[in-house]
Formats: sequence, C-alpha cells, structure tokens
Amino acid sequence: MSFQSIWEELRRKGVQTARYPYEKIISFVMRYHPKEKNREDIHILEIGCGAGNNLWALALEGFKVYGIDGSQTAIEMAKDIFKKFQIEGDLRVGDFTEKLPYEDEKFDLVFDRGSITCVEYEDAKRTIQEVYRVLKKGGYFFFNPYSIFHTSYITAKNRANNRYVLTENGSIAGTGYVCFYGMIEAMKIIDQFEVLEFKELILKDEINGHIHGEFEIICRKPATYSP
Repeated sequence: MSFQSIWEELRRKGVQTARYPYEKIISFVMRYHPKEKNREDIHILEIGCGAGNNLWALALEGFKVYGIDGSQTAIEMAKDIFKKFQIEGDLRVGDFTEKLPYEDEKFDLVFDRGSITCVEYEDAKRTIQEVYRVLKKGGYFFFNPYSIFHTSYITAKNRANNRYVLTENGSIAGTGYVCFYGMIEAMKIIDQFEVLEFKELILKDEINGHIHGEFEIICRKPATYSP
C-alpha cells in the first residue's frame, strides 16, 4: 500500500487536518461543472479527501460527492461532519494508487488537492490513469502537485529517489515523503488529457525565506477519441 502511515498518525493528533474548503477547489467546481445538469446528478470525486473539508461544502451545494483516503481517522472525521450537517457522501478508506472502486466514466469532475503528490511518481501515474478511467468523456480533472522550487525539496537530505524526498524544512515540513514535480514531469503525467490551465505558483515568505511552490493544473478528458 502506497499510503504513508504518518498521515494516519497526524490525523489522530489533529495535525494537517483541514476543516474548511479550499477556495481553489470550490472555484474549479463552480466553473467547470456541467451547467445543463441538475446538481444532484453531478458526480464529483476527491482523491485523498482527508476529513472531507472540500466535500461537505460541495454536498451542501447539492452535488453528489465521493471521497477516498488512506486514513481511517480522516474518513471517520469526514463522516462525523457529514452527519452533523445531515448531508450524504460516499466516503471510503482506500489506497488511491490501486484500482479505484468506481465504475468507468462515473464522474463529471475529479480533483486532487495536494494528495497525489504524496506518493511516488510511478504510483501517481497509476492513480492518474485510474482518474482517466473513472472520468466521463469531456469531464474535468484538477491536479495539484508540489514544485521542485519548493524549499522542502531544495533542502531535502533524505531522498528515496531524485524527486521523492523526506520533508524536513519549509511549509510542508513533517509530512513524510513527497514527490516534487518539474514542468516536464507534470506535463508528461497528464499527457492523455487536454490541458486547459497550467499554473506554477511560487510564493516566497520574506520573513524566513521559505519558498512554497506548487502547480495548479486543470485538464479535460477528450469528449471523443482520435482513431
């Protein structure tokens, strides 16, 4: 299993457990969901959903939401929040680098908020191939890996390989091993998709000098296949 046990440990401590939705995710969904469909007929999947901080907000907006995460504690927290708000969601514990437990072309939208980047590149490739499989033709995928310009990558001393390193410094220190992407790696791993937006965000903290680097990539599964 590719899920790192450190994430279960962090969730049990209440650390690295976002409780509120990310603006970038809400914006993605509101911009790209099929407007011609009723929201209850729109199926949305989050890869690495954590405690459901993005999904409960989308469920309240009327979408049909699904989430998968390797942390039992995180999924239990998510289910508690859904129960509190009296909303429904399909929330599962599982390794998203294996075959996803969903049928072909089920989802209108799939998104990742810094989760796929927490597994090795080859594992990430399998995950994205599965995303492609479960995404409907013409459906959209938001991919959010970290950049090699990140302080956590630049200062890393423990490296499983050139890109997969232990995060000991920077804005994501203490989150185990993370795979950092250059532009070529990021483009190559989504080459089966049509890329609509490709942003590399580099933010420098002028107080401590740390650099936070990440990609925000929006792509689409082709509506038709070329022969």
